[in-house]
Amino acid sequence: MAENTMKALTISPTDITTPLLTTRPLPTLRPTYLLVRVYAVALNPADIMILDLGLGTPDALLGCDYAGVIEAVGSEVHRNFRVGERVCGAMRSADPNERENGCFAEWAVVKADICWRVPERMGWGEAATLGVTGLTAGRCMKFNLPWPDRAEEKPGWMFIYGGSSAMGTMLIQFAKLSNYEVVTTCSPRNFELCKSFGADHIFDYQDPETPKKILDLVGDSLHLCVDTISTAETGAFCAKVLAPNAKYSATLMPECPRENVEQFRPRGFPSWASRGSNLA
Repeated sequence: MAENTMKALTISPTDITTPLLTTRPLPTLRPTYLLVRVYAVALNPADIMILDLGLGTPDALLGCDYAGVIEAVGSEVHRNFRVGERVCGAMRSADPNERENGCFAEWAVVKADICWRVPERMGWGEAATLGVTGLTAGRCMKFNLPWPDRAEEKPGWMFIYGGSSAMGTMLIQFAKLSNYEVVTTCSPRNFELCKSFGADHIFDYQDPETPKKILDLVGDSLHLCVDTISTAETGAFCAKVLAPNAKYSATLMPECPRENVEQFRPRGFPSWASRGSNLA
């Protein structure tokens, strides 16, 4: 393979529901971006939905999550990134505004403002899971949580449905940094995983008695909830355990079937992945 070409997974030019492994030129480095040699990528639901729902653009690069090494720094990058640093982050997969924004390739041009340095102790596979997870966790936790150094000693309960998911483990840590007592659900085989990230009370989501068990624990005082699975079924589950006037946040677009619950939902694909605002 010539140095100016790379292998990449794109959307087929003839069928936007089909991925295509192809060879294409390296992406062009833009002023506020980094050129990264990709060592690992991660799969998440957005990658599947783009194909299944036909939301992509022909010939656009697929892939949201990446981890790799910086090979070049754009002329207008204001953060002190250097060539050779290990980084990870997320971009918009199959971006209709910029077809070179995907990460399922040997090289990727990535937005510097939503890029993180990767410590040497962390493997590439682990680092590649942090991009969409971290950014989506921040978008969904719209509760004005206090910074750890300003948190109350015991601010209350937080319920995280799906604590063993990638985003669930991230949310548990955020909640614990603000001193919340975390209630979560997962399958029994993942109880220890959730506990290792800080969850205080863990329940089997398949147990029909779990809503009652949660209510027995928290009473009428569960005011914050993030639903990391976000289906009609999980929204209904959350509705059973939340207090009146609670806040319910979901990663996708389900309705929590409670009129007296305030709902927060992302709208459309997040603009941070493709537009030019500074998020450092």
